[in-house]
Amino acid sequence: MDVGPLDRRVSFFRKSVTQDATYGTDIVSWVLLSTVWANVQDILPSRSEGPVQGVIEIARNPTRVRIRWRADIDSSMVMDIWRPAPVRYQIVGGPSEIGQKQYLELMCEKLSS
Repeated sequence: MDVGPLDRRVSFFRKSVTQDATYGTDIVSWVLLSTVWANVQDILPSRSEGPVQGVIEIARNPTRVRIRWRADIDSSMVMDIWRPAPVRYQIVGGPSEIGQKQYLELMCEKLSS
C-alpha cells in the first residue's frame, strides 16, 4: 500500500495536568510523546470552507497526516508539523487504521490561539 512519501517530521504531544501548589488551579502542559516521519497533505481550499455561523464565516485549513501505525496515538493529543519551523495542530479526526496496522491517518487543523 503506497501512502506517499514519509518526508516530514511530526512531533506528538500528550496533555499533562498538574495543580498549582498555592492556588490549586490546574496547570496544563504538553509533554513530547514521540517524533516520527509522516506524509502531510493539505486539503484543497475549495473543500475547507466552513459553514456560516451568525455573520462570521469560519475558514478552516484541514490537513491529512499519515504515519506508520502506532497504538499510542489518540485524538486528545496535539502535534507539531515541521514546515520548516514547527506549527501546532490539533487532531480533529481519527486516528484511522490503514491496512492491517500498517499506517494511521489523522485529520488535523492548525491550532489557533
